[in-house]
Amino acid sequence: MTTLVLLPGLDGSGDFFGALCRQLPPQWRTHVVPYPGDQPLSYSELARFVLAALPDDGPFILLGESFSGPVAIQVAATRPAGLIGLVLCATFARNPRSILRPLLGLTRVAPVRAAPMGMLSRCLLGAEANASWAERIRQAMGECSVAVLRKRVWEVLLVDVRSQLADIRVPVLYLQATKDWVVPAEALIEMQRVLPGIQVARIDGPHFLLQARPGPCAERIAVFSESLMGASEIITHGD
Repeated sequence: MTTLVLLPGLDGSGDFFGALCRQLPPQWRTHVVPYPGDQPLSYSELARFVLAALPDDGPFILLGESFSGPVAIQVAATRPAGLIGLVLCATFARNPRSILRPLLGLTRVAPVRAAPMGMLSRCLLGAEANASWAERIRQAMGECSVAVLRKRVWEVLLVDVRSQLADIRVPVLYLQATKDWVVPAEALIEMQRVLPGIQVARIDGPHFLLQARPGPCAERIAVFSESLMGASEIITHGD
């Protein structure tokens, strides 16, 4: 039985995977790994947190969404027992907006809760944004302390896991949103320079691709999984 391990976006709650999970084959198991909302952890610390939460009873696919892409890359690079594939969705291996790095110091005092939720939901969901989504995002962000949110933004501005990306030895599928206003297409191009074998599925939709287009995303993940099940060997530590 396939297990899909899901790593959440910046909010860290894991509350936004419901639509995708409902579209997956019924025989699949899903395992969401929410992040602590009261501990300002670095990307490396989050990777260790995820490693401790991975299933140990069979093969699994790891999915990192948006903020969690670097976490998923670091985890996959350690080649944990049971990992057969990696899915990266609307994400990056290095700061996707390098032009913002000079603002690094401001993350220590940024009023992260003051962001207009309507505008934020519009950036994440494009035409799919509405008042209901704005409220859901507000609630999810509210589960994190201000220190945690600031730390996560800090980590995004500094992150560079391209060397770990090069160490991955399982197949990788990248789900690319064609209308992503958050992560530019250049983020994928940069990853392909490091790992040319990345499979790419371009899906018409916004940055919140798994939420706005759960059906097409589930279909692509299922096809990817079927190709992995044909492999005769599961990657284990030290292989």
